[in-house]
Amino acid sequence: MNVNIKQHDLGNKGGEVISDTSVTTGDFYMITSTSDLTAFTTLTGNITGAPTLLKSGVSIYGQFSTITLSAGEVIAYNR
Repeated sequence: MNVNIKQHDLGNKGGEVISDTSVTTGDFYMITSTSDLTAFTTLTGNITGAPTLLKSGVSIYGQFSTITLSAGEVIAYNR
């Protein structure tokens, strides 16, 4: 079995901790909640019906360009 692991699969391209309600833009492939409950005002990406709430430790994968929180904190990993 061949395994193809890319740098972004391990977070090697870095990311951003987002903990305020400002609009954050970038090219992100994974978003992980680091607070008990994270609420999104805006989450723009290629996931139809993306969740608006995430519990701590929950990650969503896709291609995201705009993140705005109304509560909580996330780590957005660069693509």
